[in-house]
Amino acid sequence: MIPVVLLTNRARKHVYWCLAWVFTFVNFASFIVSRNEFWLTHPGRAWLRSSATENRTYIASEFERNLTCYTPLTCLRSGSAFLGQTLINAILAATNLFRVKISDEQEIFVILLVGLIWRTLCIAAFLICVAKILNNLRLAMFLTNALILTLGGLPMRIVGNITSNLPIGFSDETSLRVQSAFYYMAYQELMFYDYAFIGVIPLLILTLAKTNAASLPPVKKMIPLGFFLATFYEAFVPLILLASLVYFWQDLRKIKFQLISLLFGQLIWTILRAYSIRFLEPSDPNSPYYSDTSLLNVLRIFSSKGTYSTEGSLGSIAIQLILVLFVALSVGAVFVVASNPKNISPLENTYRSIKAVLIATVCGLIFTYLNPKGVEVGRQSVGLTVTVVIYSFAMTESLRSKVLTKRQHANKNNG
Repeated sequence: MIPVVLLTNRARKHVYWCLAWVFTFVNFASFIVSRNEFWLTHPGRAWLRSSATENRTYIASEFERNLTCYTPLTCLRSGSAFLGQTLINAILAATNLFRVKISDEQEIFVILLVGLIWRTLCIAAFLICVAKILNNLRLAMFLTNALILTLGGLPMRIVGNITSNLPIGFSDETSLRVQSAFYYMAYQELMFYDYAFIGVIPLLILTLAKTNAASLPPVKKMIPLGFFLATFYEAFVPLILLASLVYFWQDLRKIKFQLISLLFGQLIWTILRAYSIRFLEPSDPNSPYYSDTSLLNVLRIFSSKGTYSTEGSLGSIAIQLILVLFVALSVGAVFVVASNPKNISPLENTYRSIKAVLIATVCGLIFTYLNPKGVEVGRQSVGLTVTVVIYSFAMTESLRSKVLTKRQHANKNNG
């Protein structure tokens, strides 16, 4: 094998690019396997994720499980499941044209394939959007690998091991809780609807950075847009709304009230989704989740506190979020040093959009953790991690560029 140092500069560049893509693929594959252990070990048995349905054995994808609304509150995160399950049904229908009947193994293969496609698309969207935000594909690859390592749990596992071995006399109960917290934060598999945050966060940053007040669509187009966003994932509408309001306030010191019409689109979707529950599992008398599925009752459930409450664990949640923020900030900053960017300076509106999305994400998490009915949404800190990694990377690079610029001016003056 020819040593890399003996190659020409052009050939060496191609070798480095190939090695970078190989490493990215290995990192991505390891991440997918480690974060989706359940879907790989229980293929086609998505119902096992629900405690009261553990005896079910028929084949079902994770998308289908969400769409059936095994509890009404799960309908609030049904969005991307429509895309996944529709694709699965289309593939199975097309396959049946070539065979009299497909086997269970073939159906499971389709379910796993579509799940993998969905996760891959979300990470690919992150790479593409970040490349456009930073105007540099090499930096985008660095940042994508940084995010995968962060969400993969390796930094959190290292922090956990260091903390567990500190010379501090923890009680057995405290040690057990600490180990449990680090275990779930480092190893708990990402569910399919969480992956959407990986693609949507940088897409929102990029969209805001390319948008100005004059180019905002009118109210009559905002309502259908809000409806479309809600069908994808309901949590995105308030996130996008708040981020947009903050972004334009930073620039204009004005509130763009036409953005609020996005909520009317979500309201239409929520009512339709609540009405659809009467045709799904909760209306089946034989289901363990059988309940009154009238429209008013379902909407009342949406407005109630729900089954789970965070009131007794806010301190623990705060500590875990601080650890998530610490790891995300550290990884973003370290990868700027590792990537050693040159002449990369995102525009001011890009920085504003990153900060606006970060503020909106933090506010969303605070609301969902303090509001028990949103605990299922608030449990997912993926959006926060994605935003903080991008923010740390961009802000560290900005500070590094300013320091280099000052040094260059100082050298010129001394010269």
